[in-house]
Amino acid sequence: GEMRSSTVVVLAVWTARVTHPFHLAPQSPAETPTRRAVSLGAQMRTALGVDLGTSGVRLCVVEETAEGGVHVVKEAHRRWSDEDGRRPETWIAALRAALADCGAARDATRICVSGTSGSLLAVDTTTGRIARSPLMYDHAVAGVAGDRAMERIAAHAPAGHTTRSRTSALAKLLSWVCDDEEPLRDSAVAAHQADYVAAALAGGVADDDGHSLRGPVEHLYTDWHNALKMGFDVESLEWPAWLVRGALGADQRALLTRLHAVRPGCATAERVVSASSA
Repeated sequence: GEMRSSTVVVLAVWTARVTHPFHLAPQSPAETPTRRAVSLGAQMRTALGVDLGTSGVRLCVVEETAEGGVHVVKEAHRRWSDEDGRRPETWIAALRAALADCGAARDATRICVSGTSGSLLAVDTTTGRIARSPLMYDHAVAGVAGDRAMERIAAHAPAGHTTRSRTSALAKLLSWVCDDEEPLRDSAVAAHQADYVAAALAGGVADDDGHSLRGPVEHLYTDWHNALKMGFDVESLEWPAWLVRGALGADQRALLTRLHAVRPGCATAERVVSASSA
């Protein structure tokens, strides 16, 4: 949706612990007067919220207060057009520009990234490059591949399931799988918009245009919220059998099993990219 207020970002920000250098941050960001005025010392936790909307990206840096509350340290944003907002290079460039205005972000030990629900791309695990360009939240699958995708969902998904929509993330993934001219290879992994940007923040990008993570990519992370429109079962907390043993063939399951769905707010120490490339 549209860029939301900083209040929403603050409420959602304490999510994932940063376990790698902050690769998209400026090399030597200058301290800002705002940062010096509200700094509460090294013992206080600092977090960065990143909200990718339809009209731009908004950042919010918050700091835990001595009383246990949360204080807004700095906010920044960059806007984009609807067309530009469908491109990963726009996401990365706008994020870099906003970070340059937000020097306090360098102190963040936790980050939260939210994106437009159902927006999906695919990443080649061997190279880290984007294997399929993003299909955004409002894209409805069509054509022969889209029809085949919906047939698979109709045959396997429970009645009334959220994936039974041509705009669902699963419909998009299956449309790539069902594309006879250029089927998605099993060396890829599905990634929601927020998953890709979070991986870029944690592991870095390999090129200036933001079209490649620093590969090889062992796996990516998503959370239960992003995974809903992909078919994740929030009761059993796993990719359901109807999906990985039904809608997806045996040689296609890794497209999802490489996408690790974790509890929102879960902090992990596992690497997103290989140790040798980090």
